Amino acid sequence: MVCFIIVVYVHSMVNVDTLPDLPHYKEAFKETFNLPWIKCLSWGNVNYKIEPGYLLFYKAVSVISHNFQFFLWINSFVLLSLYFIMIKKYSPYYALSVLFLLLGPFNQSTFVLRQHLAAAILLASFPFIRDRQQLKFLFVSFLAFFIHQSALIFIPIYYLYNLNRKNLKITIFIMGISLYLEFQAILIWGASITKGNEIYLYTEEGGGMNFKPALLGIFTLFVYWSTLRRHVFDEGINRFLFVLTSVGTVFLIAGVGYEPAGRLSIYFTSCHFLLYPIIFSYMNKAQFARNFMLLLFLALGYYGAFVGSSWHFIEHLKLVSFL
Repeated sequence: MVCFIIVVYVHSMVNVDTLPDLPHYKEAFKETFNLPWIKCLSWGNVNYKIEPGYLLFYKAVSVISHNFQFFLWINSFVLLSLYFIMIKKYSPYYALSVLFLLLGPFNQSTFVLRQHLAAAILLASFPFIRDRQQLKFLFVSFLAFFIHQSALIFIPIYYLYNLNRKNLKITIFIMGISLYLEFQAILIWGASITKGNEIYLYTEEGGGMNFKPALLGIFTLFVYWSTLRRHVFDEGINRFLFVLTSVGTVFLIAGVGYEPAGRLSIYFTSCHFLLYPIIFSYMNKAQFARNFMLLLFLALGYYGAFVGSSWHFIEHLKLVSFL
């Protein structure tokens, strides 16, 4: 509980004016003060593009307080509650999962509010996928959709999870080829989409946008498979994480050079704070010694791809009043 409170505090107590997107979110929050509830149910009623579900979230919090920092605290509480519930239920090593949560989605989720909240909601839908409760899963998926429209991309996970081993491999392979062709077509003919993002496309520093995360995804998948072996297909969290990591890696590989692919992969790669502790739990002492260098490389790769010089939220931490 103490750990959870500290993490929520650090996540929410950021300087709004020094992080991307948050000034726009703050202005949109102000616009909802006088916005009728009924108008929160449709798109386009505030200047910053925000889905109806998040507008309703804004409106509900604004009834209590008009302080945007207070809204950030509520948002952080909901987001991290979902993550910590998953950690408590499915992680064999609680502290290790919290560490990888801090190294992983924590930083970006301080300002990419809607998409990370949608991703957390979808990750928490795992029991419905496992128990084949399709209607409940679809309800949660559409709830996430009303927070961020891109959440619909998660729906195929339900059906992939329930495929047999052979069909799962074939489907993911076909998906990878299809996504690669689609992303390349966008890069070639969709000039209007990539305009302004040219600096991210195939730079000399690393093969273009998503290159490092794609390498990390391949390595993570390799370590997960080689450690768990046949257990990656076990019903439950192992299979779920295998499907998510496979799809996320496919997105990153197919989307090298295409920035939106990296954003879409958030729905599938935010689960790594559960995956790494499970890898550790399947290692005996001999395996751990043999794979120590691989795990060290994995940790360094994780740091370089997702943290590195972009991990600045500590610099923007501040003490504020909710009143």
